[in-house]
Amino acid sequence: MSVHDGTEIFTDHLNPDKSYNITYKNFVTTEYIDDAGYRDASGNRVKYWVQTMDGVLLVDCVEEEISVQTIIPIRTPVVYPLVCSIEGKIRFMVGESSSVVTYTSDGGLEIDADEDGSIDEQLEGCELDSSNQICNQSIKQVSGHNL
Repeated sequence: MSVHDGTEIFTDHLNPDKSYNITYKNFVTTEYIDDAGYRDASGNRVKYWVQTMDGVLLVDCVEEEISVQTIIPIRTPVVYPLVCSIEGKIRFMVGESSSVVTYTSDGGLEIDADEDGSIDEQLEGCELDSSNQICNQSIKQVSGHNL
């Protein structure tokens, strides 16, 4: 378990001229390897990297605090080359709005932008292009704001 308090600067690797400040407030993460005897369809042993995250973020492109809550831990197969997460559900709350991002078994993402139970956007994989980076329109919609 790690507790994060403070500010980090992230650079967009697809657009190195852009960087973003993220401030963490009592942001708790857990990460561990789960190798409890899982097997894939071929009978090979599979390990999973499991992550949780809970706390508050302030991203310089969203002017309000974002509360993050793990509903279902994020589970990613430990393989090379790296693959997308196949399970997990995270709630993002901004003001009185909330959104849920679900990691699907095929490695995609489902976004319920207003947490009404319907999927508003689906991504087929976890490889985000520059049009889906942290301060673009799609991620702002995830936070419940159409900025």
